Amino acid sequence: NTKIDLIQAEAINDLIKSKSKEEKDIALSGLNKNTSKLMLELKEEFIKIISNIEVNIDYPEYDGVEEITKETTEKQLKKIEKQLKTILKESVVTNFIKEGIEVAIIGRPNVGKSSLLNALIKEEKAIVTNIEGTTRDIVEGSINIDGLKVNFIDTAGIRESTDFIEKIGIEKSREKINSADLIILLFDASRELEKEDEKIIKITKEKKTIFVFNKEDIIIDKNKNKDNFVYVNAKEGNIANLKEKIKEQIGYKKQDFSNKPLL
Repeated sequence: NTKIDLIQAEAINDLIKSKSKEEKDIALSGLNKNTSKLMLELKEEFIKIISNIEVNIDYPEYDGVEEITKETTEKQLKKIEKQLKTILKESVVTNFIKEGIEVAIIGRPNVGKSSLLNALIKEEKAIVTNIEGTTRDIVEGSINIDGLKVNFIDTAGIRESTDFIEKIGIEKSREKINSADLIILLFDASRELEKEDEKIIKITKEKKTIFVFNKEDIIIDKNKNKDNFVYVNAKEGNIANLKEKIKEQIGYKKQDFSNKPLL
């Protein structure tokens, strides 16, 4: 009955289902008509441009009609385009806040993937042993990083294997590389990179990836101070810098998403 619009109706549902303060704030922004107002302002800009063009074409002889040129129209449209690009970029992160992001922990066997998952979720969920190939199936755990919902996936170590069950797990790992929003590519800092590491780097090159050296307490000289690498000690729980890197890779800054209309 024109009391609320579609954005507000969806916001009510989002508010009911919200599980964090950030999700609640996004829902309230839609419910308070902030998001609707943003869309209507853009719509009115388009209508104004179209109206001026039509008046210039149909009634060019009228006095007082604002003259429209290709240059002035392009300038107006570029301004709107910039606004739309910003809205689209922010809407991706908004969706991550609402739905969460999927982060796959990838690497060859025994580099500490299961230890890293346990450290991130603060729970002994994945089995940790010194035996290579312990993880054969997908193990998942979720946390909230400053309002960003993150679902971590511990995968089977990628290597050449003749074990039938392990091969199935490795194939699932490869599938997760394709479907995940972000990849944590884990390496053993106490060992030099091997051919299997190089192969994994190649198969993840098209994905958004964070390169991580684990076991920084026993790191060899060759692996120190490498650019674009994050250094952690999963066993001791020293992973704060990795959490910051995840937010950076996704483009999430909490202060950017406070008190503003978001789709």
